[in-house]
Amino acid sequence: IWLFREAEVVVAPAGAGLMNLTFCRPGTRVLVLSNQEYQGQELWLYVCGMLGLPYFSLFGRSVTPGSNAMDADVIYDRNLFHMALEALV
Repeated sequence: IWLFREAEVVVAPAGAGLMNLTFCRPGTRVLVLSNQEYQGQELWLYVCGMLGLPYFSLFGRSVTPGSNAMDADVIYDRNLFHMALEALV
């Protein structure tokens, strides 16, 4: 709880652990890393909106297309990842 409460920026993969965002202070910037095949990104957009957290997302591609989108290994474009991090700080 303390880590999320004190964070200015949260970078995390999409998943249930992001419910800890409820402990963040309004204004904490959030970058969610996700598989482009994952359906359900609107959940984190909605949660961040309700909590007053600026939301950003970065989509990667699955190493094994067609596998379970939540369990798949994902590759992200290094340049896009770097740009997203710079935009957050």
